Amino acid sequence: MSSYFDCNTKLYFFSYRYYDDSIPNDVTKVSNFSIQLMKEAQYHLGTVPLICNQVPYHLNDRSIENQILPFAEENWITIMGYSPFGFAPHIHKFGMKGFPEVGSIERNILNTIGDKYGKTAYQVALNWVLRQQGLVTIPKAANKEHIVDNLNALGWELEKEDIDQIENHFPL
Repeated sequence: MSSYFDCNTKLYFFSYRYYDDSIPNDVTKVSNFSIQLMKEAQYHLGTVPLICNQVPYHLNDRSIENQILPFAEENWITIMGYSPFGFAPHIHKFGMKGFPEVGSIERNILNTIGDKYGKTAYQVALNWVLRQQGLVTIPKAANKEHIVDNLNALGWELEKEDIDQIENHFPL
């Protein structure tokens, strides 16, 4: 049995059974949990491990870096960063940012860095997200071309100076 918590509904559960013997049958994943909520979940779960917290993480939302990521790493909790390219344009009215627009300073920086590696701005951003230890991401892939583009964000590393430049233009 697996349990799922969501902070929007506080304690919403659903259960399912894994059919792979290599995966423990009792694990818990949470979504959008703060450190306090993860601690509460761990306390109430007892011996059932909390294995994943799914949270937004992208260039314009790095809020998990100072507290949630270190806590998760210390407690063997994988962070699953969703929306690695930011939020869709219709979400902007709620103050959530999307991917830098063509012609913006931020997009030009990503393009320049991408040119250095033969990559797109999106591949640079996805590679930047995946540089974090203990973090996986779930980029949207609406078609085969998206899948190939996303895969091209793998197999290479940004140099420190490029990471620094990105982080200076997309501050915490």
